[in-house]
Amino acid sequence: MWLTARAYGLGMGWVTLFRPDDLAELLHLPEGVETLGWMCMGWPDERPPSPGLERRAWSKKLPVENLIMRNGWRDGAESPANAIATPDDGHMPDQAHVVAAHDSSDRLLTPPGSLGILDTTMDKVAAVGDIHNAQHILIGADHPVTAHGVSSFSPSVTREIMDASAVGESLGVTTAAGAGIPSLLIDAGIEGDSSHGDQRNRKCREGRNDCAHPIRYVHAHDARGDIATAPALSAADTRAFVDYGRKLAGEFTEPMLFAVGEVGIGNTTPASIVAAHFTGLDVDDAVGIGAHSDTAMMERKREVARQALSRVHPSSPIDALAEFGGPEFAVTTGLCLGALDNHHVVVLDGLAISVAALAAVQINPAVQSHLVAGHVSREAAHHTVITHLGLEPLLALRFRCGEGVGAVLATQMIMTGLSARRHTGRTA
Repeated sequence: MWLTARAYGLGMGWVTLFRPDDLAELLHLPEGVETLGWMCMGWPDERPPSPGLERRAWSKKLPVENLIMRNGWRDGAESPANAIATPDDGHMPDQAHVVAAHDSSDRLLTPPGSLGILDTTMDKVAAVGDIHNAQHILIGADHPVTAHGVSSFSPSVTREIMDASAVGESLGVTTAAGAGIPSLLIDAGIEGDSSHGDQRNRKCREGRNDCAHPIRYVHAHDARGDIATAPALSAADTRAFVDYGRKLAGEFTEPMLFAVGEVGIGNTTPASIVAAHFTGLDVDDAVGIGAHSDTAMMERKREVARQALSRVHPSSPIDALAEFGGPEFAVTTGLCLGALDNHHVVVLDGLAISVAALAAVQINPAVQSHLVAGHVSREAAHHTVITHLGLEPLLALRFRCGEGVGAVLATQMIMTGLSARRHTGRTA
């Protein structure tokens, strides 16, 4: 019955909170008829990207293998050798915190859920912790894949944006400053000298003391590949970047909202490849226009993606990051894992940041409870990735700017909403 309703686009719910005698009277049931449930059916007013229980952190999907019993019901002592182990849940919010957050918002002097997706997001954030502060984290890196002509911009633009960020002049950093959110810059391997010739920029390259915004330098030890013919990173460097991101999250001792962005000319190509690998999207559907691609450039991007996906079939999320990703992908994956460890929430920006978060969820599904989709961009695969994450985006403004701009604006909305909740009157 449920499957038939779903096939016709109908929603169906099983109401269990009723008194059998009252229902029998309402329906004029004859003696001897015992009701098992009250089914409600109709056209839904929304189409959530994932089950309601999962979105409200009551439960999460389990590997199918864990739900199949062979030759009898198994218990923990007799699990078959080929059963898939479920990762440790870390600091995933427990049901009591989830319910308390939702109940608290229902007592506000406003209709429950009056702020729509923002209300749902704030419930999720409140279940993680009492968050009062935010941090913009911008991660930059070069990508050898640009040698295949997959970007209309010179790779040197990555350095220019990072230098501008260091002195408070890039779009991502100025947006964060306008929102009252401090910025932290992670240089994960950017070549070239400052294009401005500005003494402040040179000092920022040499050390952190003269920078308007602090810079961390985290570089790969091994050569990077072009993805089409060689891995983006070595396995050792990939793990080092992931570990760095995880430790970075641990440096913040109080619960935070991390608005995470990236800068890396050409990185929509590896992002599309990672998206195709994790979601099963066809290359033609996964590869998008990027910042400013023409038809010929789109074909080159798709050809690189086809070569990469046919070259190797990674067996783990970390292997996928090593083969198809890059430094900012690996650092972001670690940051998401660290958010789970330390009661933080990561507000995702565009496709590159979102696929890195998807890698973290592949490693530990509990990470999903600490993620927020800041916005959905113009990139073709971004909506699919967000859906795979079981998230709903707060904004849909057709951004293609990167640098965490969308994440910062979404974070500003969340912080404003949380402040409003603290000061809004409540029912008796």
